[in-house]
Amino acid sequence: MLRGRVELTDDARLAVPATLVCCSIPAARIMESAEAGHPMFAEVLNLENVDFVDLPTGHWPMWSRPGYLARILAAAAARLPLSARTARGTRRESNRRAGS
Repeated sequence: MLRGRVELTDDARLAVPATLVCCSIPAARIMESAEAGHPMFAEVLNLENVDFVDLPTGHWPMWSRPGYLARILAAAAARLPLSARTARGTRRESNRRAGS
């Protein structure tokens, strides 16, 4: 169990493909909060390869919308090049923001 603060310092983490599944807070609001400097969302602006998916449900989509969540996760995994799935990875050149 984590009992202390974790600080990630390797900038390579910013190039790892990410999919933010936005359930309780819509993607547009996350971006607004990040741009306003809210500490919970500030790091989102630094991600180099991020997709946002709004899934308007509560905090537990695995219970309320499991089929849809499974499709989102499968699509996120499928967008990775084979080399990334085998940990040799090449970075996709995209920077998708909410609303794009």
